[in-house]
Amino acid sequence: MADDPRTPVIEALVAAYVEFFGRHDAAALTTCYAPDADLANFHGKPLHGKEEIQAFFARAFQKNLAAVRLENPEHRVRYVADHVATLDLSATISGEKDPKGAPRPPRVLRCDGTLVQNPNGGWWIVVGHLRLQNPEGSGGKGAPSAGPPADADS
Repeated sequence: MADDPRTPVIEALVAAYVEFFGRHDAAALTTCYAPDADLANFHGKPLHGKEEIQAFFARAFQKNLAAVRLENPEHRVRYVADHVATLDLSATISGEKDPKGAPRPPRVLRCDGTLVQNPNGGWWIVVGHLRLQNPEGSGGKGAPSAGPPADADS
């Protein structure tokens, strides 16, 4: 993958996504998505287009995700066609609050999706899914989390 000319551009997209999420910058984070992107939020609620996606992140970053930090991000990219790739991204998320405002223990944030090359030669997320899981050793490998973030679908 390192010798693939698409790799540096996709690596830049992944780095930007992690940075913008960690900065709680909904507007910047939304630049990683295609104009007509689809995203399933933490509750599985479908969001369509940049406006809905940005509104979702803006609400979450103002509430229960206001103090989150992403640590140890890891990702895997797989090219499935010349202009299409898949992305599996995971990171430890800490600083999250439950519906009553109490701190939640760190969990694993998983973002997966389909990427397409945009007309400018960059890449966008066209379909994405967000999930939170307990870390390995606290409920079993890949065990579902104690629940999605509060207000994540408001």
